Amino acid sequence: MNGAPCLPFFSGTSVLKLNSARKLRILTVAFLLLAALTPSAILAASVSISITGVEGEVHRNLQAAAGLPPGIESEGRIDERWLERYVRGLKPRIAKALQPFGYYRPEIRISLPERRNGDRQVRIEVDPGKPVRVDKLELELEGAGKDEKQLREQLRAFPLEPGDVLDHGLYQQGKDELRNRAVDLGYLQADYSRHEMLVDPDAGKADIRLRLQTGERYFVGPVEIRGAHEYPPWFLRRFLSIAPGQVFSYERLGRTQRNYYDSDRFSSVRVRPMEDEVENLRVPVSVDLETKPPKRLRPGIGYGTDTGARFSLTYQDLNHLHLGNELAGELKLSEVSRNLGTSYILPSRRRPDASIRLQLSLQEDNLDAYENRLLIAEVEYQRQFAAKRLGSVFLRYHREDFDLAGDRDRALLLLFGIRGSLVRFKDPLRPRSGWQGSMEVRGAHPNLGSDSALLQVLGTTNLLFPLPWRSTFLLRLEGATTLQEDGLGDIPASLRFFAGGDRSIRGYAYQSIGPRNAQGEVEGGKQLALGNLELERALFENWGLALFFDMGGAFNQFTDPNWFRSVGVSLRRYTQIGPVSFAVARQIRVEDPSWRLHLSVGFSW
Repeated sequence: MNGAPCLPFFSGTSVLKLNSARKLRILTVAFLLLAALTPSAILAASVSISITGVEGEVHRNLQAAAGLPPGIESEGRIDERWLERYVRGLKPRIAKALQPFGYYRPEIRISLPERRNGDRQVRIEVDPGKPVRVDKLELELEGAGKDEKQLREQLRAFPLEPGDVLDHGLYQQGKDELRNRAVDLGYLQADYSRHEMLVDPDAGKADIRLRLQTGERYFVGPVEIRGAHEYPPWFLRRFLSIAPGQVFSYERLGRTQRNYYDSDRFSSVRVRPMEDEVENLRVPVSVDLETKPPKRLRPGIGYGTDTGARFSLTYQDLNHLHLGNELAGELKLSEVSRNLGTSYILPSRRRPDASIRLQLSLQEDNLDAYENRLLIAEVEYQRQFAAKRLGSVFLRYHREDFDLAGDRDRALLLLFGIRGSLVRFKDPLRPRSGWQGSMEVRGAHPNLGSDSALLQVLGTTNLLFPLPWRSTFLLRLEGATTLQEDGLGDIPASLRFFAGGDRSIRGYAYQSIGPRNAQGEVEGGKQLALGNLELERALFENWGLALFFDMGGAFNQFTDPNWFRSVGVSLRRYTQIGPVSFAVARQIRVEDPSWRLHLSVGFSW
């Protein structure tokens, strides 16, 4: 070959070492040179913001106002010219962000020191100064509603008074609440003919002048219901919370829409005021409905340590005979119980929250504590008094054949009673706060067709409190008492009280706790007292881990109770049908304590 001699890449050990050392030196020099020329490529620089001198909501508002615009940081580099331009315009933005809180003469210092690794920090030091305070507050009403009592009360409730710090948020809140109140009272054209806020920053004072022109009051005009022709007209109108001639109210329109949805019969509900067809201050209203299929068949399967495997089949016809009546049938089968029932609900023609319910059911239980066959026929008048507040009166025919603690007997009772319940949980699937309560009073007497006389009072309550760290505390109380002159043997098995099981005192078998006869067999009691304490910590999105303590018992005299206790841990998975709970409980304060596993589905209230 011509030219300079060419050494092979691998020509010997010495050449290999020489080339490797030379390569290492070249790479090191190149790396250092590259790092010196482009340090941001090695360590990405960033810009941060530090605000001092204020805290809370004011700090959060300034943090949002001082947000970095896009383009200052790009691929690990800082655009210094764009950053300096941003800093120059920052002071007026901070000053403006302080004004909604009443600070009009702040002192603001902004610096931009360079930090290690080329990072930059925008330091904003704020001295907000003395706030501007309300000096004069003039609130007036004019128009047809100027003497309206509720509007006058709303004026007195305005959230700012002379001497208060000028808070723009409270000012806007007061304006909105006053106007919205006027609209709720039927003054649909209510608006401000004057709304002034005069601020004197040097004097530290502000004058507020508001004048609301209510306009005329509007009323409900004709109400037209469209769709859902398979239901009778009277049935559809029972859900209306509005009527022609009433004062027009958007709140009543919303309540009407909720009434239709809550009936579970309609897939789409649209309640619209026809504002373009108003005549003589009368607003026509249109209700457009689309229905769900009225007939439904729902199977269900499950398992619980109290019941074993279980199966259910429910049938519903929500528009039986096209009269708006509800026909329902239910079959429940488990390893310890069988139940076949039917009910018929006749809705009130006058109230959307009232109905008459007829029920007939056959039940057979084969429990360790007792066996029975039960026939129940019941008529109940039910009414909802407020949101999630339900009350009813009932008359029940109760016939029961039972075998309990070795004794066979039959009881025939005609029970009169009242029931009431109230639920205040915000999230029914996974509540974190709220409470629930229910009570029932029932009684029978021989002069009214019963074999014996008794009076029973039953009540439960659940209190749920939120705690820090995604935790909740649950207190559950249940109690019942029986007032009766005759002996315990005159009370049928299903009306006696037992304790123990998944939703009672965990760690004990289902209904294994109660007074015992001379042979040691559980025969149930006249009184019941239960208490459950739980501390639950949320895990992930739909899981929870709880520690619990259960205490209670069933007995014949409150003066001579026999208390049972247990502690344990429960793992829960929250689903659309309620929590699936797996619990391990241990008896305490007994001579030979044992462990017991519990599996349950659904809430215990």
